[in-house]
Amino acid sequence: VTPYYKLDAAEVIVSLDCDFLGREDDSARFNRAFAKGRKVTGAHDTMNRLYVAEALLSITGSNADHRLRLAAGQIFALAAALAAEILPAGDAKTAAAAAPKPVGVDARWIAECAADLLAHKGKAVVVAGYSQPVAVHAIVHALNAALDAFGRTADLKESTRNPGGSLAELGTSLNAGRVETLVILEGNPVYDAPADLNWAETQRKARQVIRLGYYEDETAAQTDWHLPSAHFLEAWGDARTSDGTLVPVQPLIEPLFGGITELEVLARIAGETPNKPYDIVRATYFDLAKTTAEDAWERFLHDGFFAGTASPSVVPDIDAAAVTKAIQDAPKHAAPSKDALEVVFHRDAKVDDGRFANNGWLQELPDPITKLVWDNAALISRKTAAELGLANTEFVTLEVGGRKLTVPIWITPGLADHTVGLALGYGRTKPGRVACFEGHPVGFNAGALRTSAAPWIAPGAKVTPSRGNHAFATTQSHWAMSGRPIVREANLAQFQKNPLFARNFDLEAHSGHIPNAEDGLPAQLYKTPYTEDPKRQKSDVNQWGMVVDLSACTGCGACVIACQSENNIPIVGKDQVLRGREMHWLRIDRYFTGYKEGQRNKLIADENQWKEEWIDDPQVVNQPMMCQHCE
Repeated sequence: VTPYYKLDAAEVIVSLDCDFLGREDDSARFNRAFAKGRKVTGAHDTMNRLYVAEALLSITGSNADHRLRLAAGQIFALAAALAAEILPAGDAKTAAAAAPKPVGVDARWIAECAADLLAHKGKAVVVAGYSQPVAVHAIVHALNAALDAFGRTADLKESTRNPGGSLAELGTSLNAGRVETLVILEGNPVYDAPADLNWAETQRKARQVIRLGYYEDETAAQTDWHLPSAHFLEAWGDARTSDGTLVPVQPLIEPLFGGITELEVLARIAGETPNKPYDIVRATYFDLAKTTAEDAWERFLHDGFFAGTASPSVVPDIDAAAVTKAIQDAPKHAAPSKDALEVVFHRDAKVDDGRFANNGWLQELPDPITKLVWDNAALISRKTAAELGLANTEFVTLEVGGRKLTVPIWITPGLADHTVGLALGYGRTKPGRVACFEGHPVGFNAGALRTSAAPWIAPGAKVTPSRGNHAFATTQSHWAMSGRPIVREANLAQFQKNPLFARNFDLEAHSGHIPNAEDGLPAQLYKTPYTEDPKRQKSDVNQWGMVVDLSACTGCGACVIACQSENNIPIVGKDQVLRGREMHWLRIDRYFTGYKEGQRNKLIADENQWKEEWIDDPQVVNQPMMCQHCE
């Protein structure tokens, strides 16, 4: 089965190291569903509530109402603690209660989170991230069953995926000489396979290697035959959505470079007739639809989906004994320390695992949290850097299990202490001319430390200072307006007390108001249809009608890329970004806000200012800055 979460139906969401708004599969659907629970238009509306426990500050964590900084290896202990509070009496609850407690976590956080979930049975859901072990996912399914989530805020769908074997199993067969011909479709294992598999040499153990790929990349250099791949928007195909619905993929243009598709390669290997992509997709549709009617095929293409083909939901029968065993057998991680750090590998928010590294638009898109461009870094917290005597941008040598990588650090608020975050997808040697310009790779290859035994969370890492500093390009410090209330915010209770506070938005934390005629400024410059009368539908002011609901904006940055694509905005490169010359027509500014002893909550607008004041547990405010076309 495959979990299918319905976040738009959830009033309370608990994320256990699951960046469902960013790095997880289906994040576009999750963003849309989550935003529905954040839209407030009247005094009687409610909002969803989000709890997040994570090691790295993610897009999801930046949108949390209650966020817990916690080492990734301690997430299991937290999940078990929640299970001990929520699961019905039985062996699984007993095993969860006996599991180690999460180090450094206030018991009240766990108790309040569990109480909130129980108070919203049928309207709550718990999710776990792809990097967490099997035991955490087993606990999450048991929790959702206990919270009556299945059929309401979550479904289990019959899976359409064939899990197949692992890359490590294939490596064993290759090394044993059992593979005559190896066919690689689109993947780039020479670059992104776990380092311990030594894939460049392992791949050559096959007597013949054939690769279909869009680029002549690291893997292509180790093959006998390289077949040029057509882009998926140049070819016919089909796919299943996350709920299993069949959809067609229709070409927008003829292949620019005469490439071929996965369908064509597989059809020829299998000796299939027909073997042209259009014919294969058409035949597949007719087989599934049990018809040969031409108008049905045309309707499928017109609608863009085949109604009624979603995978059926399965009523879960949670095996308490299996959950108990998963809890008892789960690896127990000691809390990391300055002498034994925990490295967390993660899919990059822009280039993923490196497959999009040669896209200049994505390289120059600021990271949603760090706002770095054209780079990755070893992300660490302020406390960790201080304990290790490290300064921001300083090069260090990371060592994990005898493997080493020299990489610069970037101190980031919100990270769990004694954790190092490493984004995958950088440091490529043959990605194309954008990501390896004149022989200089963009970023650093975190894959050099990543093994099949610890693909996401690697404990026991050591850091030693190296020589020099690295010049990072970050856009957050560009165009700062010093001394102005850049962002003003309120909570739901304040909004419910006065839904029309937008006219004179004056809060303790960030005072200010909208200028009007009393300030000697023409009031109509700021008047909108909703400042005076919420029922008013038309305005006599010439303006665009575009508004961003800041409660629903998650800061993902997709609009920045959409604008760049629509307007064909050029990239300028890292050197010019360092000089403040990026050409984006809009951007998403990210501000940290937090509490400092003796002060009220304050917004840290200037990047250099928060480096001096250091908020360890910040909340995040996202502020889209529009071009004048969009006001």
